[in-house]
Amino acid sequence: MFPPHPALRGGSMAGSERGLRGLGAGTGPGPGCPWHGAAPRRSGPRPPGLRRPEPPVLPELPVLPELPVLPVLPELPELPEPPEPPEPPELPELPGRAAAPGLGLLPAPRAPPRDDDRVPLAELSLMNKLIHTSLVESKQHVEILQRDPNSPLFSIKTFEELPLKKELLQGVYMMGFNRPSKIQEQALPLMLAHPPQNLIAQSQSGTGKTAAFVLAMLSRASASEKYPQCLCLAPTYELALQIGQVVRAIGKFCTDIKVNYAVRGNRVLKGTVLEEQIIIGTPGTTLDWCFKQRVLDLTKISLFVLDEADIMIDTQGLSCQSIRIQRALPNSCQVLLFSATYKEPVRTFAERIIPNPIVIKLREEELTLSNIRQYFMVCQSSDEQYRALCNLYSSFIIGQVMIFCQTRRQADWLSGKMSRDGHQVAILTAELTVMQRASVIQRFREGKEKVLIATNVCARGIDVQQVTTVVNFGLPVDEDGEPDFETYLHRIGRAGRFGHRGIAFSVVQRETVQLVHKIEEYFQTTIKQLDPYDMDELEKLAAE
Repeated sequence: MFPPHPALRGGSMAGSERGLRGLGAGTGPGPGCPWHGAAPRRSGPRPPGLRRPEPPVLPELPVLPELPVLPVLPELPELPEPPEPPEPPELPELPGRAAAPGLGLLPAPRAPPRDDDRVPLAELSLMNKLIHTSLVESKQHVEILQRDPNSPLFSIKTFEELPLKKELLQGVYMMGFNRPSKIQEQALPLMLAHPPQNLIAQSQSGTGKTAAFVLAMLSRASASEKYPQCLCLAPTYELALQIGQVVRAIGKFCTDIKVNYAVRGNRVLKGTVLEEQIIIGTPGTTLDWCFKQRVLDLTKISLFVLDEADIMIDTQGLSCQSIRIQRALPNSCQVLLFSATYKEPVRTFAERIIPNPIVIKLREEELTLSNIRQYFMVCQSSDEQYRALCNLYSSFIIGQVMIFCQTRRQADWLSGKMSRDGHQVAILTAELTVMQRASVIQRFREGKEKVLIATNVCARGIDVQQVTTVVNFGLPVDEDGEPDFETYLHRIGRAGRFGHRGIAFSVVQRETVQLVHKIEEYFQTTIKQLDPYDMDELEKLAAE
């Protein structure tokens, strides 16, 4: 609808009529009136001089040529529907406070790593925690270092020897711990001693060190005091949740002791009063709770646990944040530090934050090649490498075998060929999530797949006792194309774990034979050459 003319915006009819007159209209309909239609047709002859001009004659347009008929395109085949993306694994819900927005969600997915990327230590640690359903008995010797060598040391053989509440003993047995592991035998008496003692402990994944310091936290926390008394720092959100699961399991019968999580997504408002006795968190968020939100009073903390110290050092910023938190603790606070390694960076870091500690360390495990027989085969192409691999597989009665590839593309290609040939194959690459990797390894450990094809993501940190045979589908190399000696050692070391005798095969192409000789020279060892098509020799080797 058109808007009214400005002349009609007055409030009276007189104004409207004046406006219409101004437009050349009377009170009735007239020519040119936009509201009443056209003027009536005139009657009688047209006045002279007003004849309609003749229309000009237009030139003829040229005839356009006919367009060619386009051919009928064939119908396109229907594209298959894209597969649905897998659902992300669910992380355990956090107990205690109601979950804040975003709590419990997985972190944003990382871009897929390149083939030469190293897997972060935190991912390896989490993967080990997920796959170790029972304690791993370490074969390494334990050394205890203390400033006063004359001070008596105690070790225990049963949990009943410890000053633990009945509820904690119930929780320990519910978790399936019938007796202490080697690290628990030495560490628990020190953690629970009076007066409290500071401790640095080196321990592998799966040896029970998390359960040890959880017992210490649950023992030191007083249920009658409604404020944080024990603080535990972990390098990542996921590792903090794993510690929380152990606290819930062992503390199942300690119903008056509560846990809260200083992790991303669990937001607290300034002025909130925390009543949970145990706080588990990551350094960055814990720092915010202490100095920005001011909801966590560090002066009341009596036990401080720093888990996975080697990962803290490996991750930029975490070590500085941890030191800042530790410096705000009271002098009487007991400090416990745990690390899978105890090399120079960890020692330097520990000395900065732990005064007068007792150190429990493992003697360096020397990965040796003495119990692993090594062979190599020379092939012309990747297809010939695959045929050599099949000859190996048919000659040896192999329980479970790990096959290492240098790239994900090579691992995918080999997995596809073996699967089409009817082999039970699992594949492990860095593009899988930590949860997916843990699931693959667990299925392999349970014998549901006989072959595990992996890139270097699995070359270290994962122990599967059933593996006695390792195949290098190509040798590991560095950025300069030279042999990666450390990766080679850790690869074939999967076949010689726990004192077992193992056998390692390297299936290489002719242009990389010189890498084999460099490895022999570096490790001062002999790698015998085999003919991939000499079935008699392979069967003879298998019978040894």
